[in-house]
Amino acid sequence: MINDCVKNSSVFGVNFTEKNNFSQIGCSAEVSEIVDSNIEGEMSIIVKGKRRYKTLSRNIESNGLMFSEIKYLESVNVNYDEEKFSKAINLYNDLVLSVYKGKIKTINKFDIRWKDGSHSISFHIAQKCGLDLNERQKLLAIDIENDRLTYVLKYLTSVVRKIKD
Repeated sequence: MINDCVKNSSVFGVNFTEKNNFSQIGCSAEVSEIVDSNIEGEMSIIVKGKRRYKTLSRNIESNGLMFSEIKYLESVNVNYDEEKFSKAINLYNDLVLSVYKGKIKTINKFDIRWKDGSHSISFHIAQKCGLDLNERQKLLAIDIENDRLTYVLKYLTSVVRKIKD
């Protein structure tokens, strides 16, 4: 499947599953890099999330691959509270500087991507701030950026407080 996606520049779906509980909200992803592969066909890959979706139905094929009917979800990445936005970036940058010691880039709050709605600052922060899989799934299920910022702020405030203590 991954070889086909790379060859055709196509996306595949990722849904969180834990203890046979399948999350209906998932994210399409594309392979951005193949880090390593072996003769058995196993690969280490880096993917980039593209669009959130809701799984409407799913079917497991005889080869074990799941195919689903999905509906892409709209994300509202603009019209968020500027104070939440700035506070989240400041906390994230504090975390990155103290934990990663400059190995991870800090966020420039003036980057146009955050203002034009093309990217979600909360999803960007979620990549490196230490959210576990359940927390990431909860964030993925939130439609509105302002609500996602509230979720991320609560998490970052707790983490940064623990680091400073």
